[in-house]
Amino acid sequence: MKAVTRIIEGWVGRFEDLDGVVKEMFYVAREVRKNAQAPYSHYFVGVAGQSAKTGNIYRGCNVERGSWTQTTHGEQNMLDSMIAFEGKGAKLARLTLLAGPENMDIVLPPIIIRKRGIWEVSFSEIPSPCGHCLQCIWENCLEDGDVEMYSLLSTGEVAMVTIDNAFPLKFGPADLGVKY
Repeated sequence: MKAVTRIIEGWVGRFEDLDGVVKEMFYVAREVRKNAQAPYSHYFVGVAGQSAKTGNIYRGCNVERGSWTQTTHGEQNMLDSMIAFEGKGAKLARLTLLAGPENMDIVLPPIIIRKRGIWEVSFSEIPSPCGHCLQCIWENCLEDGDVEMYSLLSTGEVAMVTIDNAFPLKFGPADLGVKY
């Protein structure tokens, strides 16, 4: 038996250092997060995603339903809106994610609570889409593993990881012989 090791890479930085589109996407994600319908978990998610084809920014929030299996995740909501507008083969360029308890106030630009180096951030501190949403995101990256996913740390810093790093063992349309 041989062990396989993988290093997950990303970066942590300041909101001020982001390009203007990503900053705008964080503001969109913050606003749409307020529309979440989460009467069971009280966990609100807001997502903004940019289309690679048009540059348009799409938004989505989580919508919980009593049956749970019919709950819509914020990332899925955003991707489905992008596809509804642009059609099959719509490609995601990047996304921003803001998530947390319903009563959590998200301040933008964020205030950095504690300055620290990248080596001090544990993987579990980086907000990330769930496995279901990583699969949905991967399928709409059209095999581009460099699609960037941004989130906000509780310290006020911004984290970025690519879909390749967040979702290393993928299964998607290509595995089924499907090309969009």
